[in-house]
Amino acid sequence: MLQDLLASEENVVLVDKFIPSKDARNQLLAVQATMFECGGVALGVNAEHRIVDASTLCTFLNKWAAAMNKQEENGIEFAAGQGFTFNSSSTLLPGRCFKPAPLQPISDDDMSSKYIRKMYTFSESAISNMKAKARRHDHWSKVQLVSATIWKARISVDWANNNPRDSILLQAVNLRGKTMSLIPKHSCGNFWGFCATKAGTIETTEELTDRLTYNIKKTVNNFSKVNHNTEEGQLMVLKSFSVPYIPESTNVITATSWCKFPFYEVDFGFGKPTWVAPGCVPVVNSSCLMDEAQGNGIVAHVLLEVKDVPYFEKALQDDGIIA
Repeated sequence: MLQDLLASEENVVLVDKFIPSKDARNQLLAVQATMFECGGVALGVNAEHRIVDASTLCTFLNKWAAAMNKQEENGIEFAAGQGFTFNSSSTLLPGRCFKPAPLQPISDDDMSSKYIRKMYTFSESAISNMKAKARRHDHWSKVQLVSATIWKARISVDWANNNPRDSILLQAVNLRGKTMSLIPKHSCGNFWGFCATKAGTIETTEELTDRLTYNIKKTVNNFSKVNHNTEEGQLMVLKSFSVPYIPESTNVITATSWCKFPFYEVDFGFGKPTWVAPGCVPVVNSSCLMDEAQGNGIVAHVLLEVKDVPYFEKALQDDGIIA
């Protein structure tokens, strides 16, 4: 069965086999449908990040599926709140050529020889148990708790490699519905900013979660004052992509959350997905969080150096995530 093939941790590396490559840089979208003898279908989508973010991609897939099912009498509607709203990000938030965040790409050779993509499931019960062990957990979201747990595990990897160092977590924040001037929920483009949170070498998971939660709320509050029709508002968002000076010795970690985006609602007429997974992004210390297919847990897709996997998983064991 297709679900048995892909949903096991051992086969997560096969995900990219079902995602098409784009022939040229000016090709904005590529789609691949793979049919299985059991009747299952794997739909892979590869879109240019310069024109879409996760929210745009999810909206596109749902509206495309709805049109295929003739759930909308007149095809895809483009009214705000119903279909795409073609207020492109380049129009609302024009580029200013800021220096991008210091993300470290991984070469093809290193990806094939030094790195591995791992999948870890944070079940609803595991998340609840972690919250129960902490004294200050009422204001924690599961995304921030899981992000902090992965962050803590990466700090533990540094210690295991005799290289303790300060770190910074870069987390994307969806701006739709969070700015003073309304950016419609289904606007196309890249409507997000970075939230940068720093940490030292000795931090508990609880301390990291508190720090991350506070900083996310502070960032969202700052964005709530943004009017994208003003120069000041546009610069505030765009500057979030240009993280202030980070010492070379600092470990830069990225976390992206696709949780709450309704990828599991996409239905082309043969049922909703049994499993959804992101393609691999070859960036050092990157991870992507997805909703669990069933239940209220989170599935984390984490990119690791092969040699660091035992140290990383030991840290997750200490937090009670894996046995």
